[in-house]
Amino acid sequence: MSDRLRRLHRWGQYELARPRARVIGVVLAGWGLAALAVAYTVALWRMPSWMGVSEPKDRHNARLLVVSAGGAVVVAISLLYTARSYRGQVTDRFTKALERLGSTDMDARLGGIHALAHVAADSRAHHDDVVEVLEAFLRRRAPAARPDEGSPSLAPRPPLPERPAADVQATLTALGTRPRRPERRVLDLSGLHLRRARLASADLHAASLRGADLVQADLRGVDLGHADLQNADMRDAQMRGARLPGATLKDVCLRGADCSRARTWRSDRLVGVQQPRARPPMVSRGGYRSRSPSFHRSVSPLGVVHEQGPAGVDGQAHRHAAVRRCGA
Repeated sequence: MSDRLRRLHRWGQYELARPRARVIGVVLAGWGLAALAVAYTVALWRMPSWMGVSEPKDRHNARLLVVSAGGAVVVAISLLYTARSYRGQVTDRFTKALERLGSTDMDARLGGIHALAHVAADSRAHHDDVVEVLEAFLRRRAPAARPDEGSPSLAPRPPLPERPAADVQATLTALGTRPRRPERRVLDLSGLHLRRARLASADLHAASLRGADLVQADLRGVDLGHADLQNADMRDAQMRGARLPGATLKDVCLRGADCSRARTWRSDRLVGVQQPRARPPMVSRGGYRSRSPSFHRSVSPLGVVHEQGPAGVDGQAHRHAAVRRCGA
């Protein structure tokens, strides 16, 4: 039933957008206003006799009741007109912001991004459209991640930026701070080079970050619940207080990441993940605390303890491949 009503609504919008339909609508609106004016005049004149009152004071009160009802109708019509005009203004803002995104000037693109963020905050109807536009803009402006960066290549490749460009960072901020509303699709940031991106306290719930390069990214307090982080490179990332309940952490690289106070589930804490060998981490799991100068101990996000000896001999290594060993 909902799909049928949605198709009927779209058909009505399409038909009413035609010039002939607009003319007919204006004529019918004029006739309706004229009928309301006639009905108001008749009611103002005949209301005392309809109510069966003869005293001057009672007749005055009867006509005052008609005046109050007429004022309420005028206010309701004004509110409807204002709401329709405001929706048209939001649509104009959305269109102008889209034009700015295609500009070659960085300041113009930044203005368009911030304008779209305000449109998403002000209009629930434009929320999904704004998210899709910003996501497409981000995929066009941010380079793709290179998992084999640093390996020899026959053809020369342009170097990847050390940090996101200003418009890319502004887009990430707008997407990370968008209003919490039901969305028709998940946010897809997979396979993007987002090294050193600032995403502190961002809302990336259920987002796809598969294969993304988030080396040294600021992810403090970020919401990554049920996010897809498979094959993501998050070395040396700042993840203090990050929330990852239900996140897919298969083959994610967290070497050197600050995961203090990061949580996977409500009673689980992410600690000691792929810390550097120079300083063996203090491991805390179920009341067990240890720091050994000869063994590298780490706890995966799923709670599996790994040990590695000074000569690379594993004590309990590779019992679980949820977190892959990655380069420095």
